[in-house]
Parts: sequence; structure tokens; C-alpha cells
Amino acid sequence: MNAIDILYLITSLASLGASVPQVTQLFKEKRSDELSLSTWSMWFLCQITFLIYVTAHGETLMLVTNTIWLVFYAAMLWMIVHYRRHPGPALDAEQAMNVDAVTE
Repeated sequence: MNAIDILYLITSLASLGASVPQVTQLFKEKRSDELSLSTWSMWFLCQITFLIYVTAHGETLMLVTNTIWLVFYAAMLWMIVHYRRHPGPALDAEQAMNVDAVTE
């Protein structure tokens, strides 16, 4: 593994880590009104395209990280659709402030 591979792996893992608060907030609030289904769908489709590309080029490291991203996007899409159909209870102002404090 050369330096650019290590850099790619570190930045990919950091990006995934940076996405954890979004998933956590969505899971805790069980509401997805503020998330754009079309944007997340487009990111998912782009990731599928990129997966096909890296598979064709035999880039193992990129294949692994791309697969992880694809699972992440699929989970986000599932939660967005699920919580739109079955939203959690609305939060009052005090509860919303507590959720914001936990996710920051």
C-alpha cells in the first residue's frame, strides 16, 4: 500500500465518520422531513455508477470503501422513506434543543 492509498483510506474513513451524526440524528428523531429524498437518491445512484467503474478497473481499496458508502446511502434512503411513512413523535422545543446538543 503506497502513500496515496493510505491517504485515500484515511479520508474515506474520516468522511464516513463525519456522516455518523446525520445517521444518529435521523435514528434518534425518527423524522426525515428535513432530508431531501431526491438528493440522497442521486448520491446513491452516483455511488452505484462509481462502484461499476472501480470494479471494471480492479481497484480493490476503492471497491471496499465504495461498497461501504453504498451501504450507508442505502441505509439513509431506507430510513428517510421509513420515517416519512412512520414518523416519530414531534419534539417540543426543549427536546429538540437536547437532541441538537447531543449531536453536536
